[in-house]
Amino acid sequence: MGLLTKSFSEKAKKDNIKSVGSAADLMHVPTGFDCIDVHGGTVTVNADGEYVENYGLPMGKMSMVVGNSQSGKTTLAFQIADNMALQLNGDAIHVDYERGTVDHQTRICNVCRISVEDYESRWTILRKEGMSTEYFKKLIFEIADMKKKLGPKDLVEWTDLRGNKVKTYPPTIIILDSIPAMKPEEVLNSADLDSNMVGGKMASANANLVTSITDKLETFNITVLAINHITTKIVTNAYAPKKVQLPGLADDENLPGGNKMPFMSSHVLRLSSGKELKKDKDYKISGRVSNANFLKSRTGFNANIKTPMFFHGTYGFSNELTNLMIFKDAGLLKGSGHGYFFKGHEDHKFKLGEFSKLYNNDESFQEMFDEVSAEYWQQILLEKAGLDDEDTSSNDKDSDFSEYDDEDED
Repeated sequence: MGLLTKSFSEKAKKDNIKSVGSAADLMHVPTGFDCIDVHGGTVTVNADGEYVENYGLPMGKMSMVVGNSQSGKTTLAFQIADNMALQLNGDAIHVDYERGTVDHQTRICNVCRISVEDYESRWTILRKEGMSTEYFKKLIFEIADMKKKLGPKDLVEWTDLRGNKVKTYPPTIIILDSIPAMKPEEVLNSADLDSNMVGGKMASANANLVTSITDKLETFNITVLAINHITTKIVTNAYAPKKVQLPGLADDENLPGGNKMPFMSSHVLRLSSGKELKKDKDYKISGRVSNANFLKSRTGFNANIKTPMFFHGTYGFSNELTNLMIFKDAGLLKGSGHGYFFKGHEDHKFKLGEFSKLYNNDESFQEMFDEVSAEYWQQILLEKAGLDDEDTSSNDKDSDFSEYDDEDED
């Protein structure tokens, strides 16, 4: 131990004596999607030196969902926010700068598979003309002030990164939809700014925003899911060195709103529209593939993890159908035609076209598939943490997207 380490530790404990733990010290919260939970998660060590599996996305941070139009960005944010809020008696807020969702109640109930009663008890929709960047900052501070007034009975129990049970503020999950649509008051109220000035002022305002709210997010367990688009970068000097905002973006791709938001985000998940799935082939279901790619993961083991996700325009993303696609791609699905099965579960043979019906109506089949899923994703998490001695690389291949890419897209 260093000469002053003990003194530093004692001072830190005194300075941080709180009745409520910071969200920065808490285990992640599962999102409802195994592929996101594992590739966004990590493994921690408890006080006894034992490994603790940490699935999901962190609370008290900002994460971004980026991608092209119709790739499912807002839909996925709805589903993640609802699932994270549900697990700890929290709240979900959609700050709809784009005002693109016409009927929030129907949309959220459909994709999150919840009742109207659940929607009304958990969701708040904020949408009106004139909402500014300053409005979002004020919202964060107002939520923090409300949480300061909560009593001990209002706190929820969760687990910290060492596996200890702790009390914390109930989470508030805020969807910022979207970064390009959020503008500072100076831009909203001025008709004289040219496009170059607007971009610079938006980037400056966004940088000030994330700098000012970071401490509030962690202290009061407020999580921001920011939605962003991918645009074509305007090159003013063809001879200048090419820089990318994040690994995984092409040289000519850009995330609007400046560099501060992606830099401060703990995770950045990219979605891109893939091939359409026809009901008469593929998985015998209607929908499409949305290819997911972690461009950034502060707590994960590496970024640029790629995986196909099943997406339905009305009913959102499906965890079980996503897993089915991944397992088939990884070679875990045995048999063919009328007799697909998983090794060790030969008594549960099925046709692809019957999978959803069996999963939703046959309890033993659902238990079997959930068991297969849990074992697979635990293996992947441990392997990425370097804790699995077995060679499982063949079961964790990243899709090359050749099977799932949309041939109609550039």
